[in-house]
Amino acid sequence: MNKDNVYKFIIFSVIAFLAIYLISFCFCYNPHSWYDEGIYLHISRILEEYHIFGIQLGQNQFAPLNLITVGYPVFLPVATVFHFFGVGIAQARGVAIAFMILFLGIVYLYSSKYLGKFSAIASILLLLSFSPFYGNGRNVLGEIPGMFFLMMGVYFFEIFLEKKSKFKLIFAALFFSITMSTKPTFLIIGPILFFLLVIYLAKKKIKLNHFVIFFVSLIPPLVFWVITQFGGFTNIFKIFNHYANPYGLSDVIPVILNNIVRFFTESTPIHFLFLFLVVFIGIIVEFGKKKNLRFSTAFLFLFIGLMLLSY
Repeated sequence: MNKDNVYKFIIFSVIAFLAIYLISFCFCYNPHSWYDEGIYLHISRILEEYHIFGIQLGQNQFAPLNLITVGYPVFLPVATVFHFFGVGIAQARGVAIAFMILFLGIVYLYSSKYLGKFSAIASILLLLSFSPFYGNGRNVLGEIPGMFFLMMGVYFFEIFLEKKSKFKLIFAALFFSITMSTKPTFLIIGPILFFLLVIYLAKKKIKLNHFVIFFVSLIPPLVFWVITQFGGFTNIFKIFNHYANPYGLSDVIPVILNNIVRFFTESTPIHFLFLFLVVFIGIIVEFGKKKNLRFSTAFLFLFIGLMLLSY
């Protein structure tokens, strides 16, 4: 092993140790468990014990998960861990920790392949500096699992564009579909994917059969989500309306104005805005050099932008 490889190995090892330490530090009680996580642990326990996606109201009485904003991609892994290792906060958050590590892993893998080792390391360090990564990651919630599945979809789609492998295309579609099944917030990627693939089809970067295969492959995980979450398609549009405005606000303008102010007065929105500007500058530089944007760049920028508008 030459000197350069030794230095790279040392740097990688230090960052890996730092990541694992920061992610797992006091994970059982930092942050404290709260209402949403308690419900998700209950659903996972019911799934493990009764093999039912539901909330127990009484003996042999279960309510559907109509208004629950996390889906089977979170409940199934936690229920599996409960089955083999028992029910507990440590076991459940062990799954959350695993998703955080997997997310960092796929970010590093993608970044090192398409952006270079330095960018990969910088990306990991930026993520480790972002406090919501821990606040939303250590709890059993849907954000980090969803981001892991999303990055897996992006990574496989990029490989498909290089090799035109239908298997990679199907894998990409399945991961994107599982992302949307993880949390309704991620349903926004459906229109983004349709928009970008129509452009790619028009520019002849993909063929019509690729377009059809991709969107057909999206269907099975989403159908499974609808069945396990809602028990079918009966009231799905009514439920989506609830997701769109869960607090029943009649006037959203004050909320929008208040959230805009938070980008200049609170640390987390300010940090997010800073990272978004870094991404935006990177996109300008990439477009200036290549006069073209990589699929993943365009997709992630549209995703972040729409999420920002949603906030």
